[in-house]
Amino acid sequence: NSTETVAVPENDFYRLYGYKWFSSATDSNMALTLARVAQDTEVAE
Repeated sequence: NSTETVAVPENDFYRLYGYKWFSSATDSNMALTLARVAQDTEVAE
């Protein structure tokens, strides 16, 4: 699995754990994130 950013469910949202590795639109009004949902046995650091 090459996507290192992990989304951990927390109440009504997801908390993201990972690293930002590029930004092509530094003055944009929105952002996109690619993440995978953490498995039950996975611990985010």
